[in-house]
Amino acid sequence: MRPAPNPAHAAAPYARFQTGRPVTTEVVVQRGAVRDPVRALAQGPEARRSPLFVLTDRTVGALYAHPFVERLRASGRTVHLLIMPDGEQAKSLTHYTRLVDAILQRGIDEASELVALGGGVVCNVTGMLAATLYRGVGLVHVPTTLMAQADAAISHKQALNGDHGKNLVGAYYAPRRVVVDVEVLGTLHQRRIRDGYAEIIKHGLAQDPSLTEALLDHVGDVHDLEVIEAMVRRTIDLKCAMMAQDPTERRAGMVLQYGHAIGHAVEWQSGFELLHGEAVAVGMRVAARIARAMGLADAAVEPLHQRVLDHYGLPTHVPHCLDADAVLAGLRHDKRARLVDGSRLALVAHPGALAMVDGEAAIPVPDAVIAEAVTRLRAPGARGTQWASRV
Repeated sequence: MRPAPNPAHAAAPYARFQTGRPVTTEVVVQRGAVRDPVRALAQGPEARRSPLFVLTDRTVGALYAHPFVERLRASGRTVHLLIMPDGEQAKSLTHYTRLVDAILQRGIDEASELVALGGGVVCNVTGMLAATLYRGVGLVHVPTTLMAQADAAISHKQALNGDHGKNLVGAYYAPRRVVVDVEVLGTLHQRRIRDGYAEIIKHGLAQDPSLTEALLDHVGDVHDLEVIEAMVRRTIDLKCAMMAQDPTERRAGMVLQYGHAIGHAVEWQSGFELLHGEAVAVGMRVAARIARAMGLADAAVEPLHQRVLDHYGLPTHVPHCLDADAVLAGLRHDKRARLVDGSRLALVAHPGALAMVDGEAAIPVPDAVIAEAVTRLRAPGARGTQWASRV
């Protein structure tokens, strides 16, 4: 018989158990993969007998989705194509519910796979669907933007936006395979290419100084696919190594969060007028100012941030219409924030290394310090984008 619990001490557990096993995600970098999806997706025999769902948005649907789906169907697969709206509006619980209904109506089984053919939004929404339908079905990411190829798709993080901010509803769920084809970036507008470079810059500033040097050395066309592929491969190497070490980004993995807390607040409060990478660029620049103000960064950090972000034409100032109060309001729902301690940010101490305080990379930052940095880096009114904040 087990002894009766002693109320004077913490309750002893009745039993313990462990579940789960390591999950492997294959990352394929291959030009022409979108034109040859049968080979690129490489499903096993069981999956080939089950319905396959390809999810995309309207823009990518018009460019790539229909030949992609037809080639899969020609191989004998049952394939359903679902098209969601463009942009962050698709990352809502409302659209998620509609897609759940559409998939269930068409028929799905536990061996089915969902394929995300698109940018970060498509990858995030498809990942949430795969994580939750039947408590988990197969997931494949085929990212079609530089942002997704360097960040959103190479991740176990799947998310939807809530009424109070970005990525408030989500799950860690591993894709079976990620297929990166830089050929599809040839149709991207230059602003979208620069936007994707923000995530590559993040890894250089917070993790690998040699990557920052390579970024600064590149003075040619930002659309140069040879350069892009080399940068994407290096970023994937860095990201995968970090995820294997710290998959839920509690310590060393905070590199992946660099610039994102303030960046998400700026992105959300701007009504998504700034693209994700543009907002992260602003977030990194503000974070560099904060690190210097707190005495955590050396003198090289701020000018290096300004230099590399300017080099890729990314914004470095908070839009004039967003004051410190608006940014602080957006930070209240950041996943690293604490109701008692407030905002906790990843900060860079010196090029390629995060600051650590008491062994933690998520550093508590007083509101007054954030407010000073935002005010100092707020764009002049004449240059500011004129939109209303959500506050």
